[in-house]
Amino acid sequence: MKLHTVRQRPVIFRLQTLLDESLAVSRAVLDNTLEDVEPLPKSTYAVLSDQLKEIDRILRLSANAMPEMRFTPRISCDDQKNY
Repeated sequence: MKLHTVRQRPVIFRLQTLLDESLAVSRAVLDNTLEDVEPLPKSTYAVLSDQLKEIDRILRLSANAMPEMRFTPRISCDDQKNY
């Protein structure tokens, strides 16, 4: 197994921390949904699902990328106004 590079280590650690927190928050959403007996709005689910798919796409590229490969992240129209 290849070890992470010096530059990758802090980024991967931060990503793992954020994913742990996200998992805890998603479980809280489920708990609230069950207690409220009200499903998560489909539009909210769609946005969150799309974001998770984009994270998965980026991680797959990172895992399979060749050193000479250049990566350009996708930015949605909504994200562009924040730059």
